Amino acid sequence: MKNITFLTFICFAWIIGCSENKNNKAVDNKIKGFFRNFDSLKLPYSLITDGSNHNTFNALMDINHQLDSALVSRFELNYLMRELDSMGEPTVEKTPYQFYSIGSVFKTAQYSALLYGRNTSSNEDACVFLATYGKDGKKIDEIVFHRPLLALPPTEIRRISEINTDTTFVITTVTEEHRFVNERNNYMELVEQKAHDKIYKIEPSGRILLKDERNRQISAEQLKTDTKDTK
Repeated sequence: MKNITFLTFICFAWIIGCSENKNNKAVDNKIKGFFRNFDSLKLPYSLITDGSNHNTFNALMDINHQLDSALVSRFELNYLMRELDSMGEPTVEKTPYQFYSIGSVFKTAQYSALLYGRNTSSNEDACVFLATYGKDGKKIDEIVFHRPLLALPPTEIRRISEINTDTTFVITTVTEEHRFVNERNNYMELVEQKAHDKIYKIEPSGRILLKDERNRQISAEQLKTDTKDTK
């Protein structure tokens, strides 16, 4: 009788072990399948938006690279970037976003760093995110890497987001300020052009840290040079 009980226990444990292995394998396949959507991008990699290339986002949001809605939920795309309501809870998203794979920029033993896009069918609210994921498929960190220019003063005239080969990246926003110069307030002159740089680094853990932030004056001539250098 004891032998039968022992054999029953062994069989039961074997069945549970097989079931767990099968589930783990299925989870691993889903994670690998998600990462396979992101081809490696050549570094340094940059995105530039100014008055002459408003179609930047449309080109990135290619229907062939649209991610399945099941992946969006499973891998928490846009999750960390949701706006909070007055109670500190994520607001309900009223706009149906579509998500697109853009590419993989870093792969280490601890994390994978991916770029993905978010947009609506009417191209109203496009953004590009840089997110890091652990090998278990869980998101580690995320920031807005690139977005359209804002029209609010000071007026944004260019945005440059560039990823370097050493896991650092710089997001630069160039703004300009004007002032009225006659009594009728119908003529404005340029007061200054300023570049605001944010320098980030992806830590070995996958966390994205802001390492430095600075403002610098920029001339029209420098603006032309910066454009040539980043193309």
